[in-house]
Amino acid sequence: MKVLVCEISYRRFYRGEDEGYHIVDDNDATNFINFNGDYYGFFKGEGLADEMSKHHQEVDYVIFVAKDQKKISRIVGWYKQVRLYKDMQYFDVQKPFYVTAKDKNVVLLDEKDRTFILDIQGPYQWVEADRRLHHFLKQTRRINYITEDFNRSITMPLQSLEITCQFIEKEMAEMNYLKALQLVNRALTTYGRLASLIYYKAWVLYGFLQYRQASQLLFAIKDVAAFHDFACYMLGNIYFETEDYETSIAMFLENKTVNQDQNAYMLAQAYAMENMTSQAIATIGKAIQLNPSEEVYREFEISLRKWSNA
Repeated sequence: MKVLVCEISYRRFYRGEDEGYHIVDDNDATNFINFNGDYYGFFKGEGLADEMSKHHQEVDYVIFVAKDQKKISRIVGWYKQVRLYKDMQYFDVQKPFYVTAKDKNVVLLDEKDRTFILDIQGPYQWVEADRRLHHFLKQTRRINYITEDFNRSITMPLQSLEITCQFIEKEMAEMNYLKALQLVNRALTTYGRLASLIYYKAWVLYGFLQYRQASQLLFAIKDVAAFHDFACYMLGNIYFETEDYETSIAMFLENKTVNQDQNAYMLAQAYAMENMTSQAIATIGKAIQLNPSEEVYREFEISLRKWSNA
């Protein structure tokens, strides 16, 4: 069996993060994000147009390799039962891809499991899979997730609501989203649909970039006084990410207490996207007053003033 091996950047999660080693292309940063049950993979596949006669073809495996900090090319993950396109496709205007697969057929390995070294010539290469590679591909441990994970929970009993929330926050801080989600689901079963737990689940889903589901949960607690501003802040970010800047502005304006300097910064960006330059300049000024040491705010203010004077 021949498999397609593609070189991409080395990253830990491939959930849109900029950090990594030996960056090949920024577009591979989202290769392991679940988009409503589907994954869309990018690599430098420009040469496929000359090799393929059909618009697309089905292949058994597409394996992604990346060079780590020591420049060792390792398998970081793979798609199985893949649709491969001869030309670059677009999931949306911001997500180009050459391959796609269902979530149940996608594996992203934890860094400690990236033990298979595989070198290729060029940005991609067809490779005959030997017995050793076949055996490696039978691994099922993954750090990406499938849609079913949203409803899975841990089986162990919880100590208390307070301790459980502390564990959830710890796992979120360490970006262990799957474990955090399983804790939240168990807590919801044990303690009921408390506003605090609904907020945690929305927070986890936001970390997974599952904006539609996260926003549904946030609207469910938006009218709870203790969580109103938290919900508005997160909704403002979600609407900004989905390019609904008018609604994003409305949400950020409703938030009066949570992360006020960052809230002002994001509000200023939303104003700028709506060409409301004077409001953007005034708002970024508030962010700077609240946190004078944040250089990003000052840099954005300079950019806005240059844009205003252009």
